[in-house]
Amino acid sequence: MKKIIAIILVMCMVITGCTKNKPEMPYGKVVKQYYLSQDMGITLDPKLALEDRANRTIIVADPNFVNEQQLILLAKYFYAIQHNDLALFKEIMLPMFEAYIQADTEATNFTIADWLQMLYDYAFEMAGGEFKFFEVEVLTFDDKDMTGKVGTMLDDLYKIIDFEIAY
Repeated sequence: MKKIIAIILVMCMVITGCTKNKPEMPYGKVVKQYYLSQDMGITLDPKLALEDRANRTIIVADPNFVNEQQLILLAKYFYAIQHNDLALFKEIMLPMFEAYIQADTEATNFTIADWLQMLYDYAFEMAGGEFKFFEVEVLTFDDKDMTGKVGTMLDDLYKIIDFEIAY
């Protein structure tokens, strides 16, 4: 099960990027800080953020590099994990990943709620207790390339289901 968690977190890291340094976009554009807003959209104004300063997650990205819809999905994804919010997690689920989870549920009775709980527990364990996503940096993104990478990762996950069914 930890392999599956690691694959999902790698998928997230592939999409969002991971670094301790401020991102430097390869084409020199300006990076902005976005927040999940009260209406579950995105705002540049921290005063309009859904959560107070101590609890909000900053999404750092170049608006020429990532569109608003993608930023909203990222913000909701991290919010859903941090707050263990199943309704929001279901709302943002990629159809291809939802199909995988449905197949996994049929094979193992492991539901979408179980996936969210697993992601929450993994972050909790890695943080050594209560955790908070303070900043997510979107460093690279390539739509056509990402679809293939996610598909390949899902192919590998389907192999795990086949193994679980066999045993």
